[in-house]
Amino acid sequence: MKAKKILIISALPILALTACQKSEYEDDSGRLNLRTDFEVADTLESTNESAKVILLYGQSNATGCSSVDYLKKTDAVNYEFFKKGVDKVKINFNCENFSNYSSSFMNVSLSQGAFGGNFGPELGIALQMNRNVEQDIFIIKYTYGGTSLANQWLNGKGDRGGLYNASLGMTKASLDYLLSKGYKLDIMGICWMQGENDAGLGYKGYYDNTKNLANYYRNDLKNYDSSIKFVDAYISTVWDNYEYI
Repeated sequence: MKAKKILIISALPILALTACQKSEYEDDSGRLNLRTDFEVADTLESTNESAKVILLYGQSNATGCSSVDYLKKTDAVNYEFFKKGVDKVKINFNCENFSNYSSSFMNVSLSQGAFGGNFGPELGIALQMNRNVEQDIFIIKYTYGGTSLANQWLNGKGDRGGLYNASLGMTKASLDYLLSKGYKLDIMGICWMQGENDAGLGYKGYYDNTKNLANYYRNDLKNYDSSIKFVDAYISTVWDNYEYI
């Protein structure tokens, strides 16, 4: 059974999108028509300060499908806090292949999840980091709902796939921009929120695929940081084989 680690990054409600399942034995990333023209607009002042970086990848729960309107009704304090934007925690995000994206680092705030009226784990991350970390914090978020680790993030054979390559391209563009502004970077870790789409057919390959994914990121980002933690969140108990995943 796969050993799991979980980071509690938000107490705010997160709703999962239903995802169709694909075989792990075929590369299915081509149908996503992924864009890779990642640019980062110049919105930051030059500095010589240190900064913490968090990488956020995965499918719908990583994108964030929780309603901003629901947050407003149920948690007015946090709604007002995030409505103002968190100066100390900035994000460059790309959800659902440029469906909702920033192409620059901006304050973490509402509506940086799916469809523009939703939010994701970036709010919980920002809340905790704002309280507990003194340096500037940057979140780099690349997510795509309803996708498979086996044959969209990877290529069906355990090698790097289309979504992995796209996420890496955005990440490198973002990190290079931060370096160009004079930041000394400490990549705190990768927050990976995925698994529902792999819980059916081919679920026994998920453990090895996750190990491969973590190793690919660590190898391909080693010039930025030689020690990157990988945090893998649980999936809901409503899914088949959730205990294995």
